[in-house]
Order: sequence, then structure tokens, then C-alpha cells
Amino acid sequence: MSSSILVKRQFQIELKDGYVIHGDVEFVEDGTAKPVILLSHGFRGHKDWGFWPYAAAQLAERGFYVVRYNFTRIDVRNSGASEEEVQRNSTLTKELDDLAAVLGYLQRKQLPAPSEYNHRKAAILGHSRAGASSIIFAAESPEISAVIAWNGGPKPNPQVNGEPGPVAKDVLLNQKRFDTTLLLSQLQKPVLIVQGSNDAPRLIEGYRTLKAVTPEHTFITLTGSDHTFGIGHPFTGTTPYLEEALEVSIAFLNKHIGNESQDGTISG
Repeated sequence: MSSSILVKRQFQIELKDGYVIHGDVEFVEDGTAKPVILLSHGFRGHKDWGFWPYAAAQLAERGFYVVRYNFTRIDVRNSGASEEEVQRNSTLTKELDDLAAVLGYLQRKQLPAPSEYNHRKAAILGHSRAGASSIIFAAESPEISAVIAWNGGPKPNPQVNGEPGPVAKDVLLNQKRFDTTLLLSQLQKPVLIVQGSNDAPRLIEGYRTLKAVTPEHTFITLTGSDHTFGIGHPFTGTTPYLEEALEVSIAFLNKHIGNESQDGTISG
């Protein structure tokens, strides 16, 4: 597909509260309906942070219709709203609502170039906190066929110091819904979790717990990698860690939602 033209188009989803989800799609325009991968940025990131544009282009060049988007909290912050308003729109529940809005656009064929994607073959890939939201969303959404978490996936920690704010309250009120360990043990669809060995201790411990409780899923440890695969913002170039994360993810996607002839071998 390298000789074909990579196309990038923008979209936006206007929500009932007046805020907007801004997004981009990328694909090789060749008239075929491609499997879809939804890319979800982390809690402190955005769709254009660091490795995301590069990762999206790599996935698109490998035969996927790639959708990346800003969660509502980005539009809220950019609008000049108060910090309280930003926090109310930064909960995990709101993140899941945003994902539902994006999936709805996908399923109704409202994303750009609908003939270029197969809405019946969709996977989700989330980084950091969005690793957990991706697992939760996949458990609640039969339309999602596979899920990948990069340096994320353990159940959220409310991290309460004093009176909990909106984000922590949301976690405390939804502990069963957000219990990714339980969800993974029940999930009847393929899951890949990629974890850097030099990430935060809480995430590494959570990764080990998930791996011990749900060995039927696929777990890849990137020895020496940190939380962002050695990438900062602005992006200045790829790293071996990011390339490995992409390669194992592409092999996983080819196996479960892509062309079986492109299947690769994944090992831990």
C-alpha cells in the first residue's frame, strides 16, 4: 500500500452540551472497506500529542482506517471554561460517553469517506487512562471486536487526598463498572496489553495483576520502555519501543480484524 496516497480528513461531532469532539481520519484511498481502529489519547494528552500522528499514519499505511479524536475535555479547556467545568468533563464516565458518540458516528457511516471503512470490523486502542476506558468500552459495546491498551488497563485509582473532586468521585461511584480486572476475566473478545517495564510502579503492578488473573489475553512487556515509549511532545522522531508497540499491535489487529494473510506472530 506504500505506493497509494495516504488521505487525512477532519471531522467534528457536536454534542448536546454545546461542546465538540474534534477528530481526524487517515486511510489509504483505494476503494476498499478497511477495518477501523479508534485511537484514544491519555488523560493529559490529546489527539496530536507526541506519537499519535505518527502512529496513526503507520496504522493507516498498513491497511487500517484510523480514527483519532480529542475527548470533550480538550474542547472545554480550549473554550476558556473554568477549571471546575474542565474537571466535570474529565471523568471516566464522560470519556466513555465521548467514545459512544464516536462509535455512533462510525456505525451510522457519518465519518469521512464511508466507503473506505468496514464499520463491522472495529477495534479500539487506548493509551494510559484510555487503556482502562478502552477495556470498559469494549466490554459494554458489542460493536468493538478487539481492544488494545498501551501502558494502561488496570482499574482506575481515585487518588483521593482530602475532598474528592469530580474525577475521583466518578471512580468511587463506579467501582464495579470500572473494574477492569473483572471485565477482562469475562471479556469474550481479544485483548492486547502492552506495558513498558520502566513505567509507574502502580501501572506495572496492575499489569502483573491483570496478566495473572486473565492469562487468556495477550500481554507484551517492553523492557526498558517508559510510559510514552521514550517519546515527548513535540514529536522529534520514533523510538525502538514505539516501533515494537506498533508492530505487535498491527500483528494483533491483522489477526483479529484485518487480513488474515497479513497475520504476524505475537509473543511475550
